Amino acid sequence: MSDWDFLRNGNLWRKPGDPVSTVDDFYAGIPQRRCVAELVVAVATESPVAWLYAPRHCGASRLLNHLSGSAGMGERATEIVRTSGPVGSTAAAYGRLAMELAIDPIAGGLFDRIDEAIAASARRQIRTLWLIDDCDPLSAAAAIRLTTANRSVTAVPVVRTMSHQLAIAGSAADQPMIKLTPFELADTNGFIRHVIAMASGREIPISPDAVTKSHELAAGRVGLLAPIAWRAMKLAAGRGYRQVTADCVTAEPVAASRAA
Repeated sequence: MSDWDFLRNGNLWRKPGDPVSTVDDFYAGIPQRRCVAELVVAVATESPVAWLYAPRHCGASRLLNHLSGSAGMGERATEIVRTSGPVGSTAAAYGRLAMELAIDPIAGGLFDRIDEAIAASARRQIRTLWLIDDCDPLSAAAAIRLTTANRSVTAVPVVRTMSHQLAIAGSAADQPMIKLTPFELADTNGFIRHVIAMASGREIPISPDAVTKSHELAAGRVGLLAPIAWRAMKLAAGRGYRQVTADCVTAEPVAASRAA
């Protein structure tokens, strides 16, 4: 069976770009590696808060999912937990954190029990890294209170716009700001080929022009690249092409649905 027959028959393990489920699924481009390196520094220097600015579709959630399955940051033993906003109260933010720390979120004295659990980890030389996706003001307030009370935790509030960060934190010029940027072209090329290989277990030929067009349309944003590549793959297969070409990438979505 050829690669294209394989694609036409739908024999894919999953749609390219579906959520990361294993360590091997994750593609670390230069922006992701840079973010991880800066988080390693934040943990090593015991920063209480390190803001992560990640515009929409730049892959922040993928990165956080990947990190939350890790065992440490650099050479520092770290318990990495991930929660997500928005929440209706700071108590709700602590409740979500408690569940990630395997603490009963319903019993009383929740803040104190979280504080003690983090302190117990610190006594074993383990620092806690709290990743907060789509952070809102209440989650940020909860994180700041906790990091003020306990120096063994680093909170990473993730915001999608700079104005959002300012609205949450007010003046935070003295706090580290990590930025997750879009892919450069070389990373786009690597990412597209990676997600297709992970979905199909084989190489699907893609022309350099198709990769370039995909990169331009997505502006290097990882969350938009996989759907563009997937649509182009289906079009190329339907047209009997030997590889995915630039015209498959730039075809109108309506044409894609008719060809499907």
